Amino acid sequence: KVPIGYTCNIGVYLLTIAGSGVRKSSTDRPFMVPVRAFQAQCDAEHTKRIRDFERDRRSWDSERKGLERAISKARATDKPIADIENKMVELYEREPQKPKGYKLIVEDATPAAFARILADSHPTTGIFSDEGGTVLNAPVLRSLEILNKAWSGDAINIDRVTTGSSLSERTNLTLSLMAQPRVVDNFLGKANNHARESGFVSRCLVARPHFEPGYRDLRPGVQYAEGMEEWTRRITQLLRKNHPLESPPATPETLQFSPIAAEEWAAFARRTETFQQRGEMFFDIPDAASKM
Repeated sequence: KVPIGYTCNIGVYLLTIAGSGVRKSSTDRPFMVPVRAFQAQCDAEHTKRIRDFERDRRSWDSERKGLERAISKARATDKPIADIENKMVELYEREPQKPKGYKLIVEDATPAAFARILADSHPTTGIFSDEGGTVLNAPVLRSLEILNKAWSGDAINIDRVTTGSSLSERTNLTLSLMAQPRVVDNFLGKANNHARESGFVSRCLVARPHFEPGYRDLRPGVQYAEGMEEWTRRITQLLRKNHPLESPPATPETLQFSPIAAEEWAAFARRTETFQQRGEMFFDIPDAASKM
C-alpha cells in the first residue's frame, strides 16, 4: 500500500541484454533449479487430483441424469416433483469443481492460451527464458496489453469463439528474459515502437552489464557452489509456503510503509518528478520515470 493511499501489485519484469558467449544460460540455470523441481512436483500432484475429479464428476453426472429421468417420469404421470427438485438443488450444491494447479513457468503461448493458463491455474506464473529471442518472438508478446495488465495485477478477460471466455481476476506475473542486443533491438523496432508506446518497456527493469571477454577468472567449484544449497532450500521453502498443493494460495499480504519509509518514498517521488524537467536525466524517458 503506497503512502498516497492506493494498493498496487508488485510486478517484476526483468530484461537483461547481453551478447553471445557471456554465459547467460550457465548463470540462469542453477537459480531456476528449485522452481523447475517444484513445478514438476506440482504437475504430478495435479495429475492425481484431476483423475480424482474426473472420477467424482462421472459419479455426479450419473446421479444428475438419474434425477432428471425421475423428474421426467413424474411429470409424465402427473406426480409431484418437489422432493426430486430439492434433491437436484442439493446435488448442484456439491457439484465437483475442477481443481486448479500451478503453471509457474511459461515459455511460449498465444495470448488466448496464456489467458487460459491464468484462468485454469492459480494466477501466479512467470515467463522465464535465458534465450529471450524465443519469448520475444513468441505469440504471447504480440499482445503486450495483457502483460501490462498482469504487471498491475488487473483482471484479464479474453473472449474467443472457439475456446470461450477466459477470466483471471487477480494476476501475479514475473517476467525474466535474457537476450542478445540485436534480438532486443528487433523487438523494440516492431510495429512502430509499440513495445514502448504501449508502456511495456517502461514496466521492465533493464540491465545491460558490461562484459569484456578474456578476463574471467574461472575457479572450479567456487562460482556456483557458494550459497547455492541455501538458495535452493530457501526458494523451495517459499514456494511450498505460498503455493500449497492441497489448497488455494493464501490471499496476498498487503505490505505497509513505515512512517520513515513513507517519507523516503515521497522524497524519491519528488526527485523523480524533478528529473523529468527539460535538460534533466529523465527528460527523454518520462514513461520509465513514471513507473519508478
